[in-house]
Amino acid sequence: GVFTLLMTIQSLFAGFLVKEANIPDYWVWLYYINSVRYPLSFFCVNELDGLDVSCPGNEGAVPVFVSSNSSCVGQLNDPNCFRYYCPITSGNDVLDQFNMTQSVGFYLAITVVFVGGLRLINIMLFSFVNWVEK
Repeated sequence: GVFTLLMTIQSLFAGFLVKEANIPDYWVWLYYINSVRYPLSFFCVNELDGLDVSCPGNEGAVPVFVSSNSSCVGQLNDPNCFRYYCPITSGNDVLDQFNMTQSVGFYLAITVVFVGGLRLINIMLFSFVNWVEK
């Protein structure tokens, strides 16, 4: 129901499925108030910042066609026809792609503020709203 709709909206506007640059101006506020974005960004920056990435044994590498020879069709292992290109060389490349330019501490602080704020709203609702009818 409602929770499913809210989580779908949170997932769409977290910046992973739809990047910030592709979000229309009238919806971009959902990107900035998204409570899913900051914890996920925290984990991404924590894991990827300064990480060197390679493709050992061409695992994860993309074959790039380098020959105009017609006998090269389907010959992915022939070094005269194809070269393998590792599309990601650094974890910072991924962070830049998703516009995660802040530090780990920033994303952690925003996450703590979100959690604290939601807990405060929860406490206020349970303190001031009488759920039991007399």
